[in-house]
Order: sequence, then structure tokens, then C-alpha cells
Amino acid sequence: MEKQKILKVRDIVLMNVVAIIGLRWLPLAAKYGPSSIILWLLASILFFIPQGLTVSELSTGWPYEGGLYVWAKEAFGEKYGFLTSWSYWLTNVVYYPSMLIYIASTAAYMVNPKLAENDRFVSIFIFILFWIITLINVNGLNISKWLSNAGGLFGTIIPGILLIGFSIYWVTGLHQKIQTVYTAPSLLPNLSSLSNIVFFSSMIFAFAGLELAPTLAERTENPERAFPRAILLSAMIIPALYILGTISITFIVPPKEIGLATGIMQAIQIIFNKMGLKYMIGIAAFLIFIGGIGGINAWIIGPINMIFTSSKGIMPPFFTKSHDKYGTPVNAMITQAVIVSLLILMAFSTPTVESAYWLLSAMTSILYFIPYLVMFSALIVLRYKRPDVKRLYKIPFGNFGAWLVGGIGLLVVSFSIVLAIIPPAGMELGNLLWYEVKLVGGTLLFLIIGYLIYRNYEKRNVNIKGIP
Repeated sequence: MEKQKILKVRDIVLMNVVAIIGLRWLPLAAKYGPSSIILWLLASILFFIPQGLTVSELSTGWPYEGGLYVWAKEAFGEKYGFLTSWSYWLTNVVYYPSMLIYIASTAAYMVNPKLAENDRFVSIFIFILFWIITLINVNGLNISKWLSNAGGLFGTIIPGILLIGFSIYWVTGLHQKIQTVYTAPSLLPNLSSLSNIVFFSSMIFAFAGLELAPTLAERTENPERAFPRAILLSAMIIPALYILGTISITFIVPPKEIGLATGIMQAIQIIFNKMGLKYMIGIAAFLIFIGGIGGINAWIIGPINMIFTSSKGIMPPFFTKSHDKYGTPVNAMITQAVIVSLLILMAFSTPTVESAYWLLSAMTSILYFIPYLVMFSALIVLRYKRPDVKRLYKIPFGNFGAWLVGGIGLLVVSFSIVLAIIPPAGMELGNLLWYEVKLVGGTLLFLIIGYLIYRNYEKRNVNIKGIP
């Protein structure tokens, strides 16, 4: 079945914005105070720019459905292509519950802010919501595309701009004191304790996602030109909103009082109460809620499409069955929803909603950075292995440029994986050993399952060929 080319540059930009910009990352950065500005800049220079350059070259050289899977397969063979797509898919399976916790915490402000800390409300809400979004995506990209676009515009860009505007009005219109002290020394990150820079790993992760759109290359008009243009536009929007949004929250809420999952709504609630506009709190919560749904929606189809493309013949036939009318990986999506439901139950075995949010975020970071190790390596390897392939965009300065960009990316990603394992100071995580067992053990278990699936596929192939 030929796939409709319904995605344009505008759609890719909005997909990048809604997939990468998570307003949920702003409270995490704001909690770190003024020095988060330097960390945002470092994350942008050391990771976001190398990521954009790498994705631009690989997506214009191999503009095929599957994205990361295609690049890994071209560079290292089918096994590593499958394992890359497996890890990438699992990243999102683990990511969904943490993102959903953020969405539920925001949605609580439409009814009763106290519900944001009620684990029973949060768990039931995110369970139902994820199944609804899954069923929407089963029915094709036409509705799904508009949901992502609406999330990007009305739920991410507009609330982000409004948050920045509110912070300015907080100082100039309401004449309130800035709740965070900004001085030259306070801008410098405190590196005296390793646990204090663990958040840097999450800030790097907040910039990840430019590789998502190329997984839908065959559904994109003129992908060789569309992807570089969309990446350039995205690079102008995303870092600016992150930095300005973080500063805005610190203007209104002291860093020590900022909640990881509720920080943005805390700031909005404070300023609207001060302005006598309490009824606007629910409207703001609704807009951010829409942005969260758009973010989840953007991440559902891409990764599942990659594992679906790479696993035909490897995974059981049930998993790779397409929808008769829309061509979507219906059974894979249902399987994913079941796994996410089980992870939701596991996450809420932690002491608080915030600790569940952090556990899932840390596991997501580790699983997500593994495919990035492959991607940056593939950039370098393919320069030597496939120099004949025409790239409409190529990183300048020849192979040295590829080594520089790929090398920086590999170092930053490796460092981030180490940081993600270390729990942040001051967070109630329960028994530390049990926390690390769930984090590291769960990650390794997921990877081992993928390896065993591929080993079983290799054995089946050997038996079919009649090789003893």
C-alpha cells in the first residue's frame, strides 16, 4: 500500500516543537535556579546542535521510512538496526507514563489542584487517556496530524509565550519582587556535588527528538529538502522558549518551592490569583493539557512505526499486522498500550507522584540515549562506508567535521547516561537500593529481551536454511 505524503515543512516544524519542547522540563530546570541558563546553553551547544547537524545529513542521505533504524542498519547491519529501533521504541513505552503524569498533574488544575498529588486520580486518569490516544492513532495520520499540530501551537508555543509575558507583567505591571536572585555568581553551575548536576542529563534529554520526523519520511513531501529546513526553523524556536520559559518561572516561584510535575501551574496559579483572575487557571491548564496530549500523540506513531518497519520477520506475525484500511501497526499499538498500563502500576509503587515521575524520566533517558550512541557513530561510519551516497546536506570540513560532531555527541550522550543513574539529592525515593534495582535492572531487562528476540530470529533463519 502506497503511503500518502501528507506531511509538509510546517507539519514537521510543529511536530519537532511539540515532540521536543516539553513545558514539563521548565520546572525541572527552574528548580536548579539561575545557573540553569548556562546549562540550557551548554545542552544546546553540546547536544542540540550536533544532533541537528547529524539528523540533517543522515535524513537527506537516507530519506526512507524508519529513520534511526535505516541509519543503524546501513552502518552496522540488520541486528543493530533492530536493536536500535527496539531500544528507541522502549524509550517511548517508558516515556509515556512519565509524560502522562505531567499531563494529569496539569489537568488536576482544571478541577482541584490537590488532585495533582493524588496517586489514585493520576494513575486512573493517565490509564484512560493513553488508551484514547492509542485508538486515535490506530485510525491513521489524518486526525493524529491535526492533534499534534494543535498541541504544538495551542498547547506549547502559545502557553510558552504567555508564561514569558506573565513573568514580565509580574515585575512591570504588578510590581512584584522577582522570586529568584540573579547575580553573576548565581549563574555559574555548582559542580561541587555530582548529585547537583544530575539534572543536566534531563536538560540534554529535553533537546532530543529531531530524529523523530524522519521515521515518517515516506509520508513527507520532498523529505530531502523538508527535513533540513524544518530542523533550521526548529533550532530557532526551541532553545529560546526553553531558556525564556525557565527564567519566567523563577521570576514568580522560588526555586526551592517548584514541583517537578506541577511547577508551571504553580507559577500560573500564583500570578492569576494576584491578578484576581482565578477562572483563568483552568483555561491555562486546559491549553497545557492539550500540549501534553499533542506531545504524547507525536511520539506514538513515530517509534512504533520504526519498530514495526524493522521487526517484520523478527517479531511474531501478530505484532506486525497492519490495519486493513489505514495501514497503521494496529496490534503493535495495542501491545504497547498494554505494556504502558503495566508500567503505570509499577511506577506508583514509589512513595510519591514526584518520585514515580523521576524514576520513569531517568529510565527513559538511559534507554533513549542508547540509540543516540548508534546515531552519532553511524554518522562517522557511513562517511567511510558509503561515501558514494549523495547527501543534500553534508556537515562541513569533510570527515574531520563528521568526527568532531559525532565525537562531541558520543561524549555528551555517554556522560548523560551516567548522570541519569545517579538519583537527585533531596528527593524522596524510598529505599535507594530498590530504586536503583528498578532503574538499572529494568533497563537491562528490556535490552536483554530485545537481544533474545533477535537471537531467536537468527536461529529460525539458520533452521530454515538447513544449516546445522
